[in-house]
Amino acid sequence: MKNNSSIGIHAQGTIEYLVIIAVIVVIALVVVSLMTSLTNQGSTISSTSSDLMTKTGVGGISIVDIVAGKDKNALIVLKNNSGENLTVEKVTVNGVDHIYDEPVVIGGQTGFRLQDVASCDGTVKSYTIKITYASSSNLSKPADFKEVTVDCVAAVSSSSSSSGTVVEEIKTPLAPSLNTPYVWASNYYDANITQLSPAGAVLAKYPVGGGPWGVAVDADNNAWVANVSGGTVSKLSPLTGLVGSFSLGPGAQPVAVAVDANNNIWVTNEAGDNNIFKFNSSGVLLGSFSAGNGPQGIAVDAGNNIWVARWYANSVSKFSSSGVLLGSFPVGSGPFGVAVDADNNIWVTNFYDKNVSKLTPSGTLLGKFSAGSGAFGGPQTVAVDANNNIWVASVDGNVTKLSSSGAILGIFPMTSSKAYGIAVDSNNNIWVTDANSSVFKLNTSGAIIGTFSSGNGPNSVGDFTGFALQYFVLGRRS
Repeated sequence: MKNNSSIGIHAQGTIEYLVIIAVIVVIALVVVSLMTSLTNQGSTISSTSSDLMTKTGVGGISIVDIVAGKDKNALIVLKNNSGENLTVEKVTVNGVDHIYDEPVVIGGQTGFRLQDVASCDGTVKSYTIKITYASSSNLSKPADFKEVTVDCVAAVSSSSSSSGTVVEEIKTPLAPSLNTPYVWASNYYDANITQLSPAGAVLAKYPVGGGPWGVAVDADNNAWVANVSGGTVSKLSPLTGLVGSFSLGPGAQPVAVAVDANNNIWVTNEAGDNNIFKFNSSGVLLGSFSAGNGPQGIAVDAGNNIWVARWYANSVSKFSSSGVLLGSFPVGSGPFGVAVDADNNIWVTNFYDKNVSKLTPSGTLLGKFSAGSGAFGGPQTVAVDANNNIWVASVDGNVTKLSSSGAILGIFPMTSSKAYGIAVDSNNNIWVTDANSSVFKLNTSGAIIGTFSSGNGPNSVGDFTGFALQYFVLGRRS
């Protein structure tokens, strides 16, 4: 028989034990709640506050200091607040990317030099900054800082920040690499544009304005398409599709698009005033310039000059990047496509003459080249590859390859009734739209290595991979 007093003592001990456990649990919950509140508060402050020095950062990265000069150079000092080594991949200032691949050790701070930022011409200025960094798991993470206060100075020191803190490591941005991650085919009759991978897989189809025709890709891999019957130019993000469509005015018929060294967009208009339009990368109209009779194809040279083929005037015109006409030069009958080679020479297709013209950067005609009888059954567009060979697409369904001196290197049938647009990718493959339903991929020997369905009436007149901009205008060679 058990002793009742003993049972009572054991029961009381059990109750006291449970009470102690409950108290510990409550304390733990309170601590967790408090820490979460502080973390959230810190994140909110760091992503919105303009007080730079009290910013704790977003995630594992914080901005210690930033100073900018009147010469458009700046220095930003970043600190690693995480428990692991981080790699800074990109610093974006007011929408402009500065590319790096630099480690920041645990608890360390590193300076990153920024070039060509907004001039700091006052005593105080603020930037919107995004830091993209990777952890040891190689997952990229963004850290957004809004309205970051910048100290303005006459010149940026190479070894110290504005607060006088010496920074042992100063990193300079890497040169952007040559990369064309997408191929864009405008489908005229479907009123949309197809986004393809370099392997030819259809990634998406995005609706745009009526009669999409010319296409160009900007420095941020956005596609710009001229909508002939819609009177607009549309901007498409490779990730989200249509960003916006921008009007050229009543009665306009935009044909072709090109992008200059400052990421401005140039569009030819074959109707109304026969002018060319200049937009910034946000779609804001910067100017409209008279281009003469029948502007068609358009290209940008290494000096950031704009070249426009004038169909009815049988000439090509050269404009400065501010829209000033620098000269008009005779070529042949029915000029349409324009391209620039590695020597900054200008190549123009002459549709009715069935040949191509080559001009110097100053507009002097160096020669007209054909590939013999019937080789150019209406040359439409022209592109230049990384070996400085010239590729011409003709509406008879052939693609012709020329050397930089104009010698014929090959004529390649596209197994279609028309070859319309032509462009080169960063792997030096050639892409051709057939104006019916397909897009062809060729190697540098002219062999078809892929045929891909696009839509109804793919045209894509222009630099529809972005290679010409990157390689010949921006000088990215690797």
